[in-house]
Amino acid sequence: MIRALFKRVRAYFDRGVFRAFFCREHARFAYGIGSLLIALIVAETIVALYLNVVFGQTADILANHTAHTSEEFYAATRKWILLSLANDVVIVVATSYLSKWYALRWRVAVTRYYIGAGNLPKNASQRVERDLDSFIGIFLMLATGFMSSVITLIGFLPMLWILSRGVDVGFLPRGWSDIDGIIVWVLAVTCIVATAIAWAIGWFLKEIEDQKREADAGLRGALVLSENHGIYPIRDHIRFSPIDHIPRVYRTQMRFFKNIAFCESWTTLYTLTIEVLPYYIGVESLFAGAILYGTIIRIADAFGNVKKSVSFFIENRPSFAVLQAMHKRLVELEDNLDISS
Repeated sequence: MIRALFKRVRAYFDRGVFRAFFCREHARFAYGIGSLLIALIVAETIVALYLNVVFGQTADILANHTAHTSEEFYAATRKWILLSLANDVVIVVATSYLSKWYALRWRVAVTRYYIGAGNLPKNASQRVERDLDSFIGIFLMLATGFMSSVITLIGFLPMLWILSRGVDVGFLPRGWSDIDGIIVWVLAVTCIVATAIAWAIGWFLKEIEDQKREADAGLRGALVLSENHGIYPIRDHIRFSPIDHIPRVYRTQMRFFKNIAFCESWTTLYTLTIEVLPYYIGVESLFAGAILYGTIIRIADAFGNVKKSVSFFIENRPSFAVLQAMHKRLVELEDNLDISS
């Protein structure tokens, strides 16, 4: 099973869209800037961990203001502001710029590879221009998002495990709160169940995305023929009009919209649950005096970061479907290039 999975992964990446950028003259740039992007993601996670501590300190000062001074509050907020500026201005902007540059260099490398492979087959313009751009953009977004999710889990799960000490989760059966890392287990079960439901809801998205793009391509091809041969061109001795393609485009678009609506509804419900859950977890211990308000704030913040990581596959289910469809179309293009070259 592992060997079969390895073969599938290797077959997925053993394509010109990857080889042209990662295995040729662009390889040094690809791996160098890629490593820098990973370093920025690590830095962003480190800043988020420090911010979590500052959030808790600030909340404790405000909740128990009689035992603190305004200078302590100002000192905590200064840390908050500096860390936020470092993250939102320096790290996020640098990551965005490098990602766009990376995507552009990747697209240029693959476009040159396709054009240099020989005569392009018919209707290849959309795949070389639009499909390639969409594939690279979505792939980078998912790759950096997945890397960020893994690094965030490595940083925040130990913190949540430590914050679980002394917390009495009121909605669980008696004695369950004594389990080590109970908050982590609650979050894990919630996210695993939600992920399974999300993938079940979006199971047909890839097929629908394929049909939608085929319908769009058919209409686009008919419009191109109409520009040269009139509104009712003849192809293969059959007279047709671009209008004939509109019903299929409409049906596939509506089916796609309905499935996306189901996915978004479930994602929204799950997000609201995760936002409220940390407060239900810590409220009993807070009113019992076992923990401070700042601890709940830290749990909520850590919950949000871990939730974003664990929910990566839920929130990006439609993007994975589009990525699969784009990869399939590019593979078909490369196969035709091999035939024509």
